[in-house]
Amino acid sequence: MVVCFLLDTVMEKVEKKLERELKPGARVASYGFRLPSWQPIEVVDLKPNSRRFSRIYLYKKQA
Repeated sequence: MVVCFLLDTVMEKVEKKLERELKPGARVASYGFRLPSWQPIEVVDLKPNSRRFSRIYLYKKQA
């Protein structure tokens, strides 16, 4: 599993690296910001009433 705790400004670069290097089925969790092109399999809202970045996006790399 890969865990990302990064700013939105680098997520596109990270996404490209994950596409190249991860095997199908690998899981990725990102706190606060989405991967631009990937569809999350789940979004966990840690603080539903907060404006702060309090979501975890869970992904599974497709084949």
